[in-house]
Amino acid sequence: MTSFYHLSDGYTWEVISKHTNFKHFHLLQNLIGKDVFWANVGWPQQHWDLPHGHKAYVVMVEGPEVIWIERQASRMHAPVIVLGMINQYDYSCANVVYVPWTEWHYQTKTMLETFAWSSKTSCTHLISSLSARISQNKIWSTMAVIDQIDRSQRLVSNSDWVEMKNVHDWKPTGNLRLDDLTVRYQQHLLGHKLAVDDFDQQAQSSLINHDYTSKAYRNVVFNVTNESWHYSLHHTPDRQYTYPGPFLTEKTMKCLLSETAIIANGQFDTYRTLESLGMQFDYGFDLHYDSESGNIDRSVGMIDLISQVGEHGIAYWFDRTLMSRRHNREHIVTGHFYDACESINLKAMDLIQQVLS
Repeated sequence: MTSFYHLSDGYTWEVISKHTNFKHFHLLQNLIGKDVFWANVGWPQQHWDLPHGHKAYVVMVEGPEVIWIERQASRMHAPVIVLGMINQYDYSCANVVYVPWTEWHYQTKTMLETFAWSSKTSCTHLISSLSARISQNKIWSTMAVIDQIDRSQRLVSNSDWVEMKNVHDWKPTGNLRLDDLTVRYQQHLLGHKLAVDDFDQQAQSSLINHDYTSKAYRNVVFNVTNESWHYSLHHTPDRQYTYPGPFLTEKTMKCLLSETAIIANGQFDTYRTLESLGMQFDYGFDLHYDSESGNIDRSVGMIDLISQVGEHGIAYWFDRTLMSRRHNREHIVTGHFYDACESINLKAMDLIQQVLS
């Protein structure tokens, strides 16, 4: 099973009709009878090509999978409408209609209905950092937590699953601090597992991955989110743009539901985007690093923040973050977060209808 929410019931690849199983894409029912091809494909295989001959194409992919989208758009004589992340930033492509869309509220609603929670009244650990798949940003956060946080105050999971593409073939970034963390990771942690008691790196499923009551959330003040996709500013030989985002998964949603403060480690603009939906992050320190679209600068800021957290103990940070942590869970429980997110999707449907008219 996939850990990604919208694909928990498998792929969708069909013309929208009255027989389509929309799952939580229920708003797409308005497109029945309009000859729209619907492709909900996650990280698409490179040999998958949209079929010709339809009025429009609505696609949902994991993360900013722009290469596949742009290839499809170049083949079509009809608009390719992307149900994308909330912010498009400066990304654009001919024949691609980018429509802001989010599933975060569908995800958190299901999580609330599935798992029981009681208020977090104390913590045994200061910070947790989990990774079931090693990538560059997770190497840096893992090593920063180990360096800066006392062993008795941290919960760290480290996998032995490394794909060379995810660590850029170990090529240096040119930033001495980050490259030093990478070298020391290779020397001391590469190929070795670190485990948290109730976080099984091998038993990955939608249900397990969405359990926000596990020790690494229930017992900690902070969690380093270690999101799956952490790239924002992107350079190619002929252009520069910022990937749409931020790409947030259950890794971040679990923190909001478990009254856990987040140290965002993923695409930029995480805090501001969630604040626009009613969340609060008044933790008592500067979160400016997250407004850096440059991937290196943002990662340096992230490890600086981990160091700052390590300057004080559990009780200090528990009190400093309490109001924001409890507000964020309550914002979801009351349905206000659901309404804010659903309003984005309703606007998306208006935009799609305009494209088709």
